Amino acid sequence: MQMRRRRRLTAAVLLAAASTGAGPLAPASATPQEGGTVQADVDGDAKPNAVAVREIAPDVHELSVHAGGRALRATFPTGGTVPLQQPRAVDIDGDGRAELLVAHGADARTGTFNVWKYDPARGLVRMAAANGTPFDVTEGSGLSEVHGYSCAPDPPRPRELVTVNVELTSAPGETTAYTGTRINYAVDGDVIRPVFRKDITNEPRIHSLLITNPSSCAA
Repeated sequence: MQMRRRRRLTAAVLLAAASTGAGPLAPASATPQEGGTVQADVDGDAKPNAVAVREIAPDVHELSVHAGGRALRATFPTGGTVPLQQPRAVDIDGDGRAELLVAHGADARTGTFNVWKYDPARGLVRMAAANGTPFDVTEGSGLSEVHGYSCAPDPPRPRELVTVNVELTSAPGETTAYTGTRINYAVDGDVIRPVFRKDITNEPRIHSLLITNPSSCAA
């Protein structure tokens, strides 16, 4: 009974932290835990599907989705540094089927997410970058770096995922300025390909190129 209460309390705290979508991530627990269930329409039938992440070992998490009358599962390594977070339902291409951002890495300031989708024939598919490696989205910020994501407007163009990754390049005593990239991506099957890149050079934190809005990707 005491253990069940502890797990419920831990899950509640993690869910509250995940809802902010920003800030540092706490260290992962060595005790297997449930990360909470969210509802997302992963198959485009206008009905919600249950989606959850749970810790099955200190360095392994499991993503589960109920879709197409099946319970689908996929495991992935985390390096033992990632607390449980609710998967985030996003629609990065505007096709009405939710993709899932699932945390797989973290440090003191940032979290790193893979992008998963549901395929009726293959089940859960982790989406790839153009070079074939799993595609990563990084979110979080501090004085020395800023990371975030948005989705570009819909019509007349298909929706695109936009990422911002910049680092502090100003010297102490100078006006705070950042240098890095803002990149637009489009979905091409299982691959998320860059379609436009804007280099950012010595821009202030409040510059429009550094501003992101995760809610613009909502499914």
